[in-house]
Amino acid sequence: MARIAAVLLLAALPGVPASAQDLTVLIQPPPAADDPRTIRDIAMLRGLQASRTPDGVRAAQADVDESAFLFQSVLGPGFDARRLPRTADLMARAGEAASAAMNRAKAVWNRPRPSSVAPHLRPCLPVPATSSYPNGHAVLGMVYAGLLGRMLPEHRAALFARAREYAEHREACGLHFPGGYRGRLRRRRGHWHRLPCPGAGRHRPDRAAPRPGPARRPARAADGCA
Repeated sequence: MARIAAVLLLAALPGVPASAQDLTVLIQPPPAADDPRTIRDIAMLRGLQASRTPDGVRAAQADVDESAFLFQSVLGPGFDARRLPRTADLMARAGEAASAAMNRAKAVWNRPRPSSVAPHLRPCLPVPATSSYPNGHAVLGMVYAGLLGRMLPEHRAALFARAREYAEHREACGLHFPGGYRGRLRRRRGHWHRLPCPGAGRHRPDRAAPRPGPARRPARAADGCA
């Protein structure tokens, strides 16, 4: 998913081929409702539902917000939209590009929500009217983590761990099938691997933003950037 996050970020850059923004080209489609994988996923959701706790439900409810500043829990209270307007603008533009690509894929695949396939499931959050795949919160979380991880490589592992938690809260509440953020790439190689890293040379972070020290090694291109 980190590579897909990089591709979605590239959607905000000029001159990027349309195929690099098409998730239906990049990842495998979801399984059908009667597929054994869907039946297995429903069983997993029943287990998650049975193990819900009040604290877990509250944590999922707190993660309804789609702002990149959910990563304040990783980066500290200084990571605040009012203090970092340039960063807030960059994240908003990246989020808009990612949402557009994700919504196009949702419209093509139109995978029903788990509670539509298995009415005995009881979501702990309101069920959105949109389809369930890919997991929109997961897409946004991974995109934000990918971009912030390029800016602050020493926090990259913690950022992606928080993004996974953000995605899994939606599964625990029964809004998505398990693993809805781990769509498999259709291919291992493609033109997106030769594109520049998202935001490279284009964004100047706010002065108040935390920065890696001068002795830090640069981030590896593990997210699919060239």
